[in-house]
Amino acid sequence: MAYDKVSGDRSIRFFTLVGWAIALAVIGFAGSWLFDRLTAKTRARIVEAPCHEASVRLVRVILRSLLDLLSIAAFVVPVLAVYFAVLEGDETVRLFVITYVSAIVVVRLVGAASRVVIAPYAPALRFATLSNAAALYCHRWLMWIASITAFGFLTCGLFQVLGIPEEAHLLMVMGVGLVITGLIITFVWHSRQPVGAYIRGKAAHGTTLDRLRAILADIWPVVATVYVALVWLTWAAGLLLEQASVTTAAILSLLMIAAVPLADRIAHILLDHFLPHTHDDDDVETDLVEASATGEAIESSAAESEPQFDAHLPRNAYAVVIHHAVRVIIVATAFLAILGIWGINLWATAEQTMGGTLARAVLDVVVVLVIAFIGWELIRTAIDLKLAAEGVGPDGENGGMSEGEGGKAGSRVATMLPLLRKFLAIVIIVMVTMIILSSLGVDIGPLLAGAGVVGLAIGFGAQTLVRDIVSGVFYLLDDAFRMGEYIDTGDVKGTVEGIRLRSLRLRHHRGPVNTIPYGELSKITNYSRDWVVMRLEFRVPYDTNMIQVKKIIREIGAKLQADPDMGPNILQTLKSQGVFAMEDSAIVVRVKFMAIPGEQFLIRRAAYQLIQQAFAEHGIKFAHRQVTVHVPSAQDAEDEEDETKPAAPAGAAALATAAADAPST
Repeated sequence: MAYDKVSGDRSIRFFTLVGWAIALAVIGFAGSWLFDRLTAKTRARIVEAPCHEASVRLVRVILRSLLDLLSIAAFVVPVLAVYFAVLEGDETVRLFVITYVSAIVVVRLVGAASRVVIAPYAPALRFATLSNAAALYCHRWLMWIASITAFGFLTCGLFQVLGIPEEAHLLMVMGVGLVITGLIITFVWHSRQPVGAYIRGKAAHGTTLDRLRAILADIWPVVATVYVALVWLTWAAGLLLEQASVTTAAILSLLMIAAVPLADRIAHILLDHFLPHTHDDDDVETDLVEASATGEAIESSAAESEPQFDAHLPRNAYAVVIHHAVRVIIVATAFLAILGIWGINLWATAEQTMGGTLARAVLDVVVVLVIAFIGWELIRTAIDLKLAAEGVGPDGENGGMSEGEGGKAGSRVATMLPLLRKFLAIVIIVMVTMIILSSLGVDIGPLLAGAGVVGLAIGFGAQTLVRDIVSGVFYLLDDAFRMGEYIDTGDVKGTVEGIRLRSLRLRHHRGPVNTIPYGELSKITNYSRDWVVMRLEFRVPYDTNMIQVKKIIREIGAKLQADPDMGPNILQTLKSQGVFAMEDSAIVVRVKFMAIPGEQFLIRRAAYQLIQQAFAEHGIKFAHRQVTVHVPSAQDAEDEEDETKPAAPAGAAALATAAADAPST
């Protein structure tokens, strides 16, 4: 062998080993570089091509990971080939080669995993919600920690095999561990602001969860520092005392906690693929942190950015519900895995403390509650989506107010769904309660019989309540009114703002709210069904050209019909009905139009405005209400007096004749 010709001097042997290690590393990296060069175009197509679908992204991530693994194999194969061809047979060389080839392979595997999760050079393939600068920053720190860990501990192991004193070996191992601990703590404090912003999220509603997240965002670097320091202390104590250490369990627990957001992100992507978005603007993902490659830049940019995680869940409402359920499963699985890492059997502990029967009952209760919660969320989401499509809020109430005595026609679905949701909620609560009681060993048969008796007694004692409920059911079946419609019950009128189990809530167009039990409704007049006719009247002088007025009204009707906002709401355009009445001082002209209920007031306002402008342009004036009193002049009085003078002698002669003809008495 070529190595047998080397001198046995220790210094020459050491430099020979180092030289062979460097030569093997160069050979390995040359093989890896050649493979990367041959696959550069394929890698570029995988990284640079846009991928909007989650399935395409996953396939490309898998292909890229396969290329990384093949690149590592291209490093290992030539190294082993040269070793077996030239250096086989020397135990020291074998240990040296295996140690540092293994260290390089470990570091490159960590780098491949980082390129899968963080993807510092391929934003389109990134699972973690990080900006480009933050991803590159985290990748570099991870590679530094992985390099020091792999080379440091493997070197310590090599020296131990070569026979250095145990005290020196322990000192080396503890020193490497201390350096790694310092690096991790430094990384924690450099990234405290972006990670804190990630934990805090964008929501600021003042809820208990938001406050807890804010507290955790503020104290997480302290908690992480204490945790890492305690891990190192317990590990060092275990080495010195030659006792079993909890370091492995602590590290695995930390990795499990770090894997939770990654698993949640993967679930987000998969759900986003199988349950597509319902909003186009949700296709753009916001970076977690706008930061540069340095820790200081990350800290300064985190103060200005508002990273978020929950806000970028799939916008499909069903996907949100399923994502919440999957998140619960992920957290529960991670919790159980951490307990298993620490050697805690939760089921065995529960059986020892509570007994097998009670433990199974508790498990059944938890499963029932989870299934009921998921089922209710799906039902509620379906109903809320339908209500949103009908223009009604999640509470089933129409917040809009009509301008006058009228309102938009409501949807029967939007009227019935809130009641159906309440009914299903009651059914689910009752069923879950019965199942839980049955799981706990309670005989629910007597409870059901007792509930029937109590219901019968309530029915007899609350006849008015029953009458209201039954009347409301029949009113709804008859489709007498819907949410948002304007109705008149005889005593009160207003917009239907709420439909309850036993009463109807109406809001008058001036603001007051009236609550009316269904049993007190005798007659209902609905002003919001199908269509509404609005008649407008105005007064013009007697000398107005009515043909011109009719022509003007026709032009205004065409203009209203062509309006993009009002036109779709006009069923029959504005038209003249001619002279409606003749008054002492004016002619009353009437016009009318047919519109969708609730929209007639806006159209009426626009029609009045256009009529006023058109009349002003054509010199047509509106007549004012007035009373004309005719007062005669002095000449008129004299003429009237002259007309009465010739009649006076004739009247006197007529009276004399009448007196002569009268019989004497």
